[in-house]
Amino acid sequence: MGNSTPSEWLRPRNQRPYDAILGRLSFGFYRYAARSAIRNPVRCESLCCVFHAFVGVDEPQTCDLSKVSDENLQIVEADSYWCLTKLLDDIQDHYTFAQPGLQRMVQRMEELVHRCDAELFGHIVERENVQFVQFAFRWMNCLLMRELPLDGIVRIWDTYLCEDSGFESFHVYVCAAILMTFGETLKTLEFQDLVLFLQSLPTKDWVENEIDPLLSRAFILQTYFADAPSHLSSQVAQ
Repeated sequence: MGNSTPSEWLRPRNQRPYDAILGRLSFGFYRYAARSAIRNPVRCESLCCVFHAFVGVDEPQTCDLSKVSDENLQIVEADSYWCLTKLLDDIQDHYTFAQPGLQRMVQRMEELVHRCDAELFGHIVERENVQFVQFAFRWMNCLLMRELPLDGIVRIWDTYLCEDSGFESFHVYVCAAILMTFGETLKTLEFQDLVLFLQSLPTKDWVENEIDPLLSRAFILQTYFADAPSHLSSQVAQ
């Protein structure tokens, strides 16, 4: 290999800029897998956040990557690897056998909603017999990638990166906040319509002024309950 760097091994001459980025991200996965128990990590569209911010355009899909220098791509590679490591460090047991981390998050969300909006919880679980795992598991598994547009994911995941265990802990409060945002509508729906609504939330076109109140509500929930988890378990036990 001579004096070439690992990134250069993954970037043959005349390679298209987009392929170069994929190569750099692939190497990031390789480095992480070499020291991690995770072999099939979560979809990492989050790494788009780095390119979005660095390139500095409103629509990253329209960016001409051929104009991004090798030096800047190397900077992006380092930032992407940091983001990837931060993300996966929070969710080590989400994608191992039996996915205990995801099950734990769904249970915590269920307890949180039961504590904060007992009427909504009762309508969903007791009256319509819809289990949280039927809709919330995907929210945890895909980290809301299927529920929100890319710009919304960039905004939310940026907050997660700033939080201790953001992808593990704060994400639960965000999901609970989303559910309770539509609480009044959900309370009017019967089983079939309720399931369809929860599996296809009207959030795919949300913009920043709709994301920010959601994060604020999640922060309030975290402030109330993060340091007093017994308040949740005791309520569910009643």
